[in-house]
Amino acid sequence: VQRVGSNLKYRFDFAKFTQDIPIVVNAMDNVIQRTIYPLAEQRKEAELKRRMGLGITGLGNSLTLMDMEYGSPSTIRFLRKLMRVLTYTSYAASSDRAIKHGTFPLYDGEKYLNSKFISRFPDSLKDKIKQQGMRNSHLISIAPTGTISFCADNISSGLEPIFAHEVNRTVNTEIGSINVLLKDNIYNTYGKRGETTDDLTTDAHLNTQ
Repeated sequence: VQRVGSNLKYRFDFAKFTQDIPIVVNAMDNVIQRTIYPLAEQRKEAELKRRMGLGITGLGNSLTLMDMEYGSPSTIRFLRKLMRVLTYTSYAASSDRAIKHGTFPLYDGEKYLNSKFISRFPDSLKDKIKQQGMRNSHLISIAPTGTISFCADNISSGLEPIFAHEVNRTVNTEIGSINVLLKDNIYNTYGKRGETTDDLTTDAHLNTQ
């Protein structure tokens, strides 16, 4: 999210988002090769498919900062665009990576392109995949990211709204367990009280999911 002007209006920086995705795809593909697997069978499974799971987190906070209502029609349109950009850019990056590093071993171009998911891609992206192949079989996964969100200054997790503006958490430290008051990132940084799960209708939750 980037600031627009001096009146504290914010918008999503799609240009920066698009630039960052190929970097993450390359890094996560490297992780597959460099991971120490407990079993040989696990390494074989990982290397045959080279699956990864790019997702999102901090969405609820971003919507609050941009004054967008969680689950509203305009927000759903924004999310469709967000996920299209994430999906198409990551698959394009994986296809580009296949030129130098090769396709995942189980890749079958005809079956892959005719799958229900890939068949809905833009023709230009399908043509790229047909010509170059794919380095990774799967690239997108929307995870809850609950623990990660706490490590990232208590941002909202996954695609959920925040659960509370403040919460007490027990933290294990070198001197024992202590009770810590954690504030939602946007509330703590900008003083904005975003929508919580209890504020929203069932439809708002389901439409976003």
